[in-house]
Amino acid sequence: MRTPSKLAGRPCEVAELLDSDVAKLSDVGSLASGVVENAMRMSSSHLATFLWAAAKLQGLAPEVSTAVAAVAETIRSKVKDMQPQDLSNCLGAVANLRSVEPAVLAALPSLVNCVARSSGRLNASQTANCMWAVSILQDAMPDVLLTAAAAIAEHIPEKVDGMQPQELSNCFYAIAKSEGAVPNVSEAISAIASSIAKQSDGLSPSHLATCLWAAAKLQGLAPEVSTAVAAVAESIPSKVKDMQPQDLSNCLWAVAKFVCVIAAQVARKAGSLSSADCGNCLWSAVKLQAAAPVEIAAAVAAVAGNIPNKVEGMMRQDLTNSFWAAAKLMNTEVAVLPAVPTLAVQVARVARKMSPSQTVTCLWAASMLQDAAADVLAAVHDLAQSMADKVGRLTHQQLSLSLWAASRLQDSAPQVACMVPALATRMLSETAGLRMPDLRNALHAAVRLDELDLETALLGELFRRG
Repeated sequence: MRTPSKLAGRPCEVAELLDSDVAKLSDVGSLASGVVENAMRMSSSHLATFLWAAAKLQGLAPEVSTAVAAVAETIRSKVKDMQPQDLSNCLGAVANLRSVEPAVLAALPSLVNCVARSSGRLNASQTANCMWAVSILQDAMPDVLLTAAAAIAEHIPEKVDGMQPQELSNCFYAIAKSEGAVPNVSEAISAIASSIAKQSDGLSPSHLATCLWAAAKLQGLAPEVSTAVAAVAESIPSKVKDMQPQDLSNCLWAVAKFVCVIAAQVARKAGSLSSADCGNCLWSAVKLQAAAPVEIAAAVAAVAGNIPNKVEGMMRQDLTNSFWAAAKLMNTEVAVLPAVPTLAVQVARVARKMSPSQTVTCLWAASMLQDAAADVLAAVHDLAQSMADKVGRLTHQQLSLSLWAASRLQDSAPQVACMVPALATRMLSETAGLRMPDLRNALHAAVRLDELDLETALLGELFRRG
């Protein structure tokens, strides 16, 4: 004869042995029938054990669900006798079974009330599991579940040190999913975020994505969230290749949310930015404009308006970044253009001290900006003059880009012609080493500049490569 304890224990055994002995599944149907007949005789612990096993077996042995309704109904009268582990198992099982067997929700009211009353007795793992389950089930009984969530969250700060990385991720997700509906959770958020920052290396790719998503939802509610973001972001590059599509989507969504908030703050505090900050913000705006177009536009306008007051304090790289950003942003963020005249004047002043890379970048930017902001041409003469002792240090890409910029600037700034002979001479001797994109750019420039010898050599190299 099958006793209630065996009826509960056998499905549990089957669930635990699935990986090694799938044949055990053949027992599930008869066991479920026995549970239905004996549910009232089963102890609260046995009921919890069966419900946990049913959640594990639902996909492989659907017949287990035939007993779920009877067990859920019986739990209502016996839940008060459950131990913390039983409560945690039951609540997690209800969360996992709710879609395939809605009858399991009959146990929810009494179960949730008992979890709320017993929240102080839950250990770290049980606390995390219950918090996750409550968040999954919140639409079923919003008011009751939020009360339980608040009771559980109250004890998180004292339990968080015992949580594993996955449990921390689950708690962070649960609080974020509540959309601010759970009261008095700031201490829980602080505690979880601090622990995530310490354990970020132990988070799986999926948990990293979940934590970043949750942090984007919870930013501003506790300063520790920013610390967690920094730690999680640092761990993502080494694990991103193992992320699933949903994880990648969550990460990108979170980054976009952070960009919106940061850009809005940049717009508000543009007047307090240093000279270097202005250059960095404009450079970043180029990279991030697609993520938050409206907020980035406001930030660009504010920073650009502040540049005339900061330009004299800019280092050469800051000037280069700002010049490059203005060229990149001119078509989408016209508010950047008023900053160009003062940038051009300062670039001209420091052109001789610029590195080869900075000089080439500024020449390229000037060639792009000349129609939208003619004042940019004020920098071209000094940039071209400074190229004389830099040609020998240019990479092939920089060499090609310099010729291309010269070809675009020759009509509006004839002074650029002074650097062309040295550029053409060096390129003539190194055509074989050019990458195909650089070869094509250089050929285009040679044609426009009437550099016939260079044009012939580049065409020959192009034909040689087929």
